[in-house]
Amino acid sequence: MLSLSSLLPFLSPLVGGALIGLAIAILLLLNGRVAGISGVLAGLTQAEPGERAWSGVFLAGLLAGGVLARVVCRAAARAATAFAA
Repeated sequence: MLSLSSLLPFLSPLVGGALIGLAIAILLLLNGRVAGISGVLAGLTQAEPGERAWSGVFLAGLLAGGVLARVVCRAAARAATAFAA
């Protein structure tokens, strides 16, 4: 019988990949651009204000997502440790 703990190593990357794909599709539909990091970084150096704005927000979201994931993972690890004790 399958349990959640046996599926978690496969489910987490699958959900993460689906979220990345969804974000890229939304960016392509709304902005007409593909979410390539080199292009986003180049957008920060271009003189067009609109290009600079969305590139900055996109990169800020990447950084904020990383910080949020670190906080959530630490909290989950503490909770699992406390539960097991």
